[in-house]
Amino acid sequence: MNLKIVIRSETDADVTVITEVTVAAFKTLEISNHTERYIIAALRVAKSLTISLVAEMDDCVIGHIAFSPLTISDGTRNWYGLGPVSVLPEYQRLGVGKPRVGDVPRIYGLQNWIYLIHVGHASKSPHRRPWSAAPYHCQGD
Repeated sequence: MNLKIVIRSETDADVTVITEVTVAAFKTLEISNHTERYIIAALRVAKSLTISLVAEMDDCVIGHIAFSPLTISDGTRNWYGLGPVSVLPEYQRLGVGKPRVGDVPRIYGLQNWIYLIHVGHASKSPHRRPWSAAPYHCQGD
C-alpha cells in the first residue's frame, strides 16, 4: 500500500485530535495503562514537547509522535525520549509511525542530541534493538 502521508509539526488546532488519535491507538493494547494522552498533555503543559509531529493523510491527522528531553541519573544531558507514538488502529503496521527517527532530531534542530530512548513496549516496535537501562534512571526534564 502506498500511503501519501505528510509529517508536520503540531499546531494548537491539533491538540484535541492528537488526544483522540492517542486514545484510539492505545485503546485495545493490553500493556497500556491508558495514560498516554495524559503524558502528552503533561509534557505540553511543562513545555517539554521538544518535537511534536503529526502524520496526516488527506488532511486528517492519523498519527502523532513526541520527543522530550530526559536527564539520566548520572547527569548526562542531551538524551531525548521518543514516545508516545500513536497511530490510528486502521493505519498501524503500515509504516505511519516509522519516520526516519534518526533524522528527526537533526531536521528539527536538536543539533547536540546524543541519545534517543524509545519509550514503549518492545513487542510494538520489534525493529528496535532492546537494551538494558540499568544502572540508569531516566527522568523527564
